[in-house]
Amino acid sequence: PEQKPFFAGTYFPKQSAGQYPGFIDIITHFAEAWKENKNQFFEDTAQIEAFLKQSMDKHSEELKQSVIQSAFEELKSQYDPLYGGAGIA
Repeated sequence: PEQKPFFAGTYFPKQSAGQYPGFIDIITHFAEAWKENKNQFFEDTAQIEAFLKQSMDKHSEELKQSVIQSAFEELKSQYDPLYGGAGIA
């Protein structure tokens, strides 16, 4: 309800597969957990926010222009001008 993070991930298949939880199972789990113990969500949110803030503070050094230029050149070298995109399919 407060629009704060309580869980994070990069990719979830629709259905669980092996060791990877599926999105439907994750949502079902959260719905049940929310009904049983809302306070745990708020505690988790506070921990996640603190971790993200600490992580951003540690890594918020200003990027050097040479690093930005190097990253640009690397991405540019991978660009496919004929078909668009980067890398190979």
